[in-house]
Amino acid sequence: MFIIKTELVGKGGFIIEKVCTGCKQSFPATDEYFYKQKKKNGNYYLQAKCKKCTIKINYKWNRKHAEEHKKVLKKHDAKPEQKERKRKVGETRRKNGKYKKWQQDNPEKIKQYNQNRFHKKHKISKQEWKDCKEYFNNSCAYCSLTYEEHKIKYKTDLHKEHVDHYGVNNLSNCIPACKVCNSSKWEKEFEDWYNENNSNFTIEKYNKILKWINEDYKLFK
Repeated sequence: MFIIKTELVGKGGFIIEKVCTGCKQSFPATDEYFYKQKKKNGNYYLQAKCKKCTIKINYKWNRKHAEEHKKVLKKHDAKPEQKERKRKVGETRRKNGKYKKWQQDNPEKIKQYNQNRFHKKHKISKQEWKDCKEYFNNSCAYCSLTYEEHKIKYKTDLHKEHVDHYGVNNLSNCIPACKVCNSSKWEKEFEDWYNENNSNFTIEKYNKILKWINEDYKLFK
């Protein structure tokens, strides 16, 4: 049930205010502060939570259900009207050249955006990373591919993997992972990805990862 109140504004004038069921603050009952939602009969009503609370809730849900969110976006982007809108936006950008100019004038901002978007980085020392790899026998914690094998195959070190993709960047959320496992796991929930359905799963490795992130990492700080 929506909580609605009225307030006197000036002489004889009233505005209707609506109390957000999330933050409990009152705002004018307009689509400036509340999103509109369509009923089955075609009429519209204002949602119970204000726009700020709705955005926060949606953001948390999208993070928790990343795969489902991707499917929703993919379905949305596949709509003809959405494709046409993107085409027009792209065409406008190419014609006026403003976006290209902005990219040329702000290379550091673009670089920072890409790093934040795709490459979360751990803030651990070289010694901590060395200790972390040695704890997992210098191998991928998920599939056991060794550092030497990984170096030969991919010409690089094992990755510093976030067990919780959206978690902290310290040693408590860091394990070594090969390129394939790191890419496959990405932002998925640990238990949703590393379980009996994963061809590399073993209960021993699963328990060792949990023991590291919950207890043993403290021995190397």
